[in-house]
Amino acid sequence: MFAQGPPIITDKPIMIGEKRFVLKTLSRVEVRENATFYKIPIMGHYVIKPNLLVVAHIPFAGYTSNVGEGFKKNGLGDVNIQMKYQFFRWDESRKTARAAVKVQQFFPTGIQTGNYEISIHEWQTFAGLTFGYEALRYGLGANIGYHYVANQADFFHYKISTGVPLMPLVYPPKQINLYFEYDGEVNLSEGHHALFMAQGIQYAIKRLTFEMAVRFPIIQNMPAIERQKYTLLFGTRFII
Repeated sequence: MFAQGPPIITDKPIMIGEKRFVLKTLSRVEVRENATFYKIPIMGHYVIKPNLLVVAHIPFAGYTSNVGEGFKKNGLGDVNIQMKYQFFRWDESRKTARAAVKVQQFFPTGIQTGNYEISIHEWQTFAGLTFGYEALRYGLGANIGYHYVANQADFFHYKISTGVPLMPLVYPPKQINLYFEYDGEVNLSEGHHALFMAQGIQYAIKRLTFEMAVRFPIIQNMPAIERQKYTLLFGTRFII
C-alpha cells in the first residue's frame, strides 16, 4: 500500500493491479486577461500488465473571448491515446521507486482554440519519461518530455511534484493528500519559457478519489495575449 494517490498534474509511473480499469476526469479552466478556456475530458485507463498501461482521452473543449462584443466556441476537443511502459522498479519495505516511458498521440478531431493544451485541431505527439518515489510520509514525482505540434512550435516540458498524506494509512483507503507541483514548458521555436506552481488537495475513499488544484504562473516569458492569470483543475477517479 502506497503513501498517497497519484499527483494531480504530474504523471506517475506507479500503476494499479493488472487488468484494472480507471475511469477519470480532470476538468481544466484556464483564465487569461481577455479569454477563458476550458476542457472537460473523459479518460479511460486500462492496465494490461503490471508494467503496461493504455489510455484513451475524449475531451469536450471550448473558450469564451472577452474582446469586443465577445465570442464563444465549444465542441469536441482533440482525442488522444497514450501508452505507458514501466521499465524500472525498486521496492523495499514501505517504499518504492519506479520509472516509465510515455508516448501520447493526439488526433486533429477538435475545434481550433489557439491553445494547444485545450484543442488546436492539429496532429501532436508527446514522448517522455516519468519518475516516482513513494514512502509512508511523502511522495516525489518528476516528468520530462518533448511535445511535437504540427504546423506550430514544439515544446519541451518538465514537471515536479511532492505529495504529503495528512491521515494515517488505513484499508480500505481513506486519505487526504496535499500536493505541491511545478510544471514548466519551453517554446523551442521562440525560446519562451513559462513556469507554474499548483497547490492541490486530494481525498480518496475506497475506490473513489476527488481532487482539485489551483495553478498560478511564476514565470511567463511570452506574448501578453498568451499569459495566464490562473488555472483551476478539478476531477474524480474511480477504480473499476
